[in-house]
Amino acid sequence: MLQPTVSEDRSTYTIAGSDVTGNIIISVSKEAKPVETTEITFTGTGSADVKGGTTQNAENGKDFLFEINADENYEYTVTLGDETLTANDEGKYTIPAAKITGTALTVNVEKTEKSALTIDVSEYIDLNGKIMWLVKAAGTVSEGKVLAYDGSAMFWSEKYNAYSFLVVSTNTEEQMKTEAAGKIAEADAEKTELAYNFDVNLSGQVDINDAQLTYDMYNAKYEDFDTVSMHKFLEADV
Repeated sequence: MLQPTVSEDRSTYTIAGSDVTGNIIISVSKEAKPVETTEITFTGTGSADVKGGTTQNAENGKDFLFEINADENYEYTVTLGDETLTANDEGKYTIPAAKITGTALTVNVEKTEKSALTIDVSEYIDLNGKIMWLVKAAGTVSEGKVLAYDGSAMFWSEKYNAYSFLVVSTNTEEQMKTEAAGKIAEADAEKTELAYNFDVNLSGQVDINDAQLTYDMYNAKYEDFDTVSMHKFLEADV
């Protein structure tokens, strides 16, 4: 059987002229090249929630995506070394291709139970067909975080020892409690504390204008927060 000469880059095969003495049948066979992979090991209190198991293989040179069967009662923190991995909009985490080189990697998945919030809803002002509800939420909040209502930062009230927020709605009290429970969550925002120092219009001084504004508020002159801010409404809760 003739064996052609192969070039160094294995792109060219040459049959010597002296071997060409008649018809030649060239037989070519191929085998799949083994895929080189990197072993990914998941550790930590939340590792059992990783889809696909705690040990997986990633193809070298390609992004590796994984997901977590998240328990809604827990917060998850996912790290690769000193780097924190964040899930995308589809809930998938990515280890970039540059890190998938054949060297085994360890991903730490920690989960912590969300603290239960105590939520209270009470009527603040009757707005002739609608109600301005005072929503209060108390509970442990992560360091550097505040509570937010539907993405908007709530106001800290030392008087209630809770975060406060106002919602104008036609909902009943029970409906508001249900709605609030689904919309209150931690967020990154500056913590704003209510002073309750009678400076309702936040002018820096207490005068007759504060009394007038409070009177107008409680007599339903303002039915939203376009003219008078929520902060001012809450400062009138004295």
